[in-house]
Amino acid sequence: MKYRRVLLVTELDRVAGGVVSTIRRVAPAAEFILVIACAPKRNFAWFSGAAPGELHESVTASVDALRQSMAGAAKNVEITLAAALDAASVAEIAAASDIDLLACEWTLPMSGIAAIAEVRKRRSLAVLWIARTNASDRRSEEHTSELQSLRHL
Repeated sequence: MKYRRVLLVTELDRVAGGVVSTIRRVAPAAEFILVIACAPKRNFAWFSGAAPGELHESVTASVDALRQSMAGAAKNVEITLAAALDAASVAEIAAASDIDLLACEWTLPMSGIAAIAEVRKRRSLAVLWIARTNASDRRSEEHTSELQSLRHL
């Protein structure tokens, strides 16, 4: 299938090159990518005009870095910040934007994973779970696999 409209759900400060390259491989003809970047509530408040300058600058820098990492992945990239994920909002966004691929970074908190599962129940979408690809995460995944193998013995 040729995915043209992608919704990426990730955490602010977590998007790495591996996530972007995976989306480029899976959806090379993407015309539109909407990124929902989840920020902890304490960080989300920092984005308001009432936040101290250094905190506001920190969140702005994170959004700018995310925008830069997504550059070139699609003709049009939009970034939205969210304090939390809920299935109804994500499903509504997916429907309004005519999304055909829902991509999620594997590091989402359990509440985010539950919201994505609920969206999948509500709407027929392909879902792509993207694992982190840096060395420490690979070691962690290998360790988890070893523990799961030992549990079966």
